[in-house]
Amino acid sequence: MTQSGRRFLTLVLGLVLGFLALVLVSGTAVALLGGGPAYRSVDSHPAVQKSFTGKSIYGEIGLLRARTSDPYQGLVIVRPSFPYPEGDSAFYEELALKTPVLRIALLDWFSSKSVRELEKLGEEAVKAAVLETVNSLLVLDKLETVYFSDYQILD
Repeated sequence: MTQSGRRFLTLVLGLVLGFLALVLVSGTAVALLGGGPAYRSVDSHPAVQKSFTGKSIYGEIGLLRARTSDPYQGLVIVRPSFPYPEGDSAFYEELALKTPVLRIALLDWFSSKSVRELEKLGEEAVKAAVLETVNSLLVLDKLETVYFSDYQILD
């Protein structure tokens, strides 16, 4: 390799290393001065739907799809929402922290029933059972009612 070829290679290598150093220094500066991580932790203040009744609605459990206990496995689709006292941030936090446990408990309850049992119970009795299941897992307060924005039994 010639002298000019080595100089060119050294120059290119120096530019690449300089660029990498610049990226590392600027990235570190942004991370240190940027005010923390790029993700957000769970807010302690609920972002909830408010009503005119002094209640807030907790619907973070979301849409549940549960297979029934039938041999052919029917499907239950339900989206529960729970009114709770407006401004009760401690109770909201308990609901938010227990959401995964509540989802599993409700999926287990629906999966333990057959399509025929669910149809025989009717929506009001299913709501009462859902409410009982959820309340059995709560410590700070109890919910009084449940709403289903979606409720379907498919066989």
